[in-house]
Amino acid sequence: MFGNRKLVTEMALKHRLPTIHSFPPEVRDGGLMLYGPSNEENYQRSAALADRILKGARPSEHAVEPTTKIELIVNLRTARAFGMTISESSCYAPTR
Repeated sequence: MFGNRKLVTEMALKHRLPTIHSFPPEVRDGGLMLYGPSNEENYQRSAALADRILKGARPSEHAVEPTTKIELIVNLRTARAFGMTISESSCYAPTR
């Protein structure tokens, strides 16, 4: 679906179907929202684990680590198209 995300979001809007996604670009391209674990955090933790394994640690020595950061991203333009109102006070704009 990621490769066809623009088509998916266009069809969803056309048929008034709200969508929840796994990756920020899907929301930027018109999906309604993302709610789930931070992909950035997961990538960083995966890289750290791969580094430890490449330095000789055994994979079986590492416990499964739970996600510590959950993200909610809402496309305000898409929300308005569905007639939703989201107050600015509930929004957070990252500084980076």
